[in-house]
Amino acid sequence: MSSILNRWKRYWQQIIQSTDNLLQAENQYDKRLLSTLTVALLIATMIISPIWIASNPNFKATLPISVGLVFALLIAWYLIRTQHARIGVYILVGLLPCTVAAVIVTAPGPIMDRMLSLNFLVVSILLASILLDLRATVILAIVNILGTSAFFFVPGVPFAITYPYVVYQALMSALLIVTTIMRTVYLRRLHQSERRYRSLFEQSNDAVFMLNLDGIHLEVNQRAADMLGYTPEELAGLSFKEIVSLSDHSSSEAVLDNLKTNTFLPPYERLFRKKDGTELSVEINAELVRDTDGQPIHIQSIVRDISERKRAQERAQAQALEQERMQLLTNFVTNASHEIRTPLALINTNMYLMTKATDEQQRQRYAQQGERSVMQLRKLVDMILSMTKLDSSVPLAYKPSDINSLISQAMSHISQRLKDTTHTIVFDPDISLPQLQLDEHWISEAVINLLDNAIRFTPEGGTISVRTYRQDSYVVIEIKDTGIGIGEDALAHIFERFWRLDEVHTTPGFGLGLPIAEAVVKRHSGKIEVESALGSGSIFKVSLPIAEAS
Repeated sequence: MSSILNRWKRYWQQIIQSTDNLLQAENQYDKRLLSTLTVALLIATMIISPIWIASNPNFKATLPISVGLVFALLIAWYLIRTQHARIGVYILVGLLPCTVAAVIVTAPGPIMDRMLSLNFLVVSILLASILLDLRATVILAIVNILGTSAFFFVPGVPFAITYPYVVYQALMSALLIVTTIMRTVYLRRLHQSERRYRSLFEQSNDAVFMLNLDGIHLEVNQRAADMLGYTPEELAGLSFKEIVSLSDHSSSEAVLDNLKTNTFLPPYERLFRKKDGTELSVEINAELVRDTDGQPIHIQSIVRDISERKRAQERAQAQALEQERMQLLTNFVTNASHEIRTPLALINTNMYLMTKATDEQQRQRYAQQGERSVMQLRKLVDMILSMTKLDSSVPLAYKPSDINSLISQAMSHISQRLKDTTHTIVFDPDISLPQLQLDEHWISEAVINLLDNAIRFTPEGGTISVRTYRQDSYVVIEIKDTGIGIGEDALAHIFERFWRLDEVHTTPGFGLGLPIAEAVVKRHSGKIEVESALGSGSIFKVSLPIAEAS
């Protein structure tokens, strides 16, 4: 039982203790508000006083009381505008009880008529509950009740007359005191909550920005200022456009519009521009803050610097690309060495056989075979060099070119291979095609490789058809053959380097022609497509964009 009483005692002491610091923290004595209130009371007094004086000609004290009220209000107004605002508030609160006392003492007529002015004492308690702390309000209420109770001892004043005044004063005082207690508790909790929020706001490791609904910064924490190289005062008043990279302005405006419509937004990334002009990557979590009525108040953004994370991602990405490049290089070297080993072995064999040959005709045959192996090796080396140049992003020599002319030249170059075959090549050019910005050397090499591939896999007597035409914003080179075709499983691999249809590499070629053609087309921002099926021949389509090339 005693513990419960002690707890309530401590609670009561906490309630009635002076709240000067609390009131000060909440700007309870806002000078402009109090000054406005004092001026309003002064104007009301100056209007009411002449009427009061004129309507009570027998009440001689109305003039000095009115002058005293005006003088006291002027003093209170002056003090409120200085560092002595609290004294001015005490004058405002105490002015009404003093006026009531003066009226009761000096007014003519029966005492019971003068007691009507006691009702105005409640107004003084109301002012005290608004402008002063709980302790001052309780003291003033007790003084008013005791002053009213004094009429119990005034001769000629019946108990039945005084009692209602005392009860009225007590009830109204109790009501206003309870209201003051509730307000004090609310202010204390509000102040504690504000202090906790302020502590989190200032000590957060993340930058916190508060903006109005137009995107103007209202307040930022120190972390936000440090992140951008400003002071908090410099950032306040700046638009979000002044710290967001120009490239992100439109997307940030869209975010602002979405927030106003209460659209949920997941965290998003932006580029911020610091005071010195440098940029940093940030991650933003923004939300719209509303009041208790659901009306938008401001926008709060929690911003985290992710520059280091971005750099780590870039390093990891670069490392992965480097590992992939090294793997490709390893595979390339392995496959290249395998392809080079075959013609070298043939050259070595033919040279050995030449030393063992007994007649000139045999030596001549072995020499020719060795020469073919040398030519094969040279072609392989040239193709490897071409692939290497394309991989290293060697600059291309673009210039206006006639694609039909380049195809004709490529067909003339490859016609040497057709002397010993019965293949037929048909060319159907579209002469209305525009010129394209091309590297003629590389485009010619791509076309030669595609024609060479078509001839290699087309049986004797077959036909290779070449035509050009325009399709939307592309110029298309179509190479169609009547060869053996490509199976569905093989289609996924034909552009892989050194890939052959058979695992033992009995298929002619090196497996580099199509990869080179694809790389050249990609360097021209084009695309290469294949349509094929076993036994139905193949169609290769190279599309080169007109918009980028013209």
